[in-house]
Amino acid sequence: FPADQWLAAYPGPVGVVLAGQDRIIPARWGRALYDGFEGRKQLWEFADAGHNDVVSQPPEWWTQVGRFWGLPGLTPPQAGPRPSGRFRPTVSEARVESSSGPGRG
Repeated sequence: FPADQWLAAYPGPVGVVLAGQDRIIPARWGRALYDGFEGRKQLWEFADAGHNDVVSQPPEWWTQVGRFWGLPGLTPPQAGPRPSGRFRPTVSEARVESSSGPGRG
């Protein structure tokens, strides 16, 4: 997928979640997309997480995500099977970066 090309034409904000132990999508690919995007962006990086661990993040993390997207009432997913719970960091354990993009304050 030419995600970098699609993002170049995308005018909205971009949120990127990196899982350091992801065996499906290497974190370096997400980092490259984040670094190459010039608009408003947010990066959440979990060094010890795997590909499916995002659903097991604590409610505080989902609140951060909701604020970024302008959805203050966002809550964690409830349906479907949950990962084993081997990785459940506090929000402070995540590495977070954000940028408003050039000329956007």
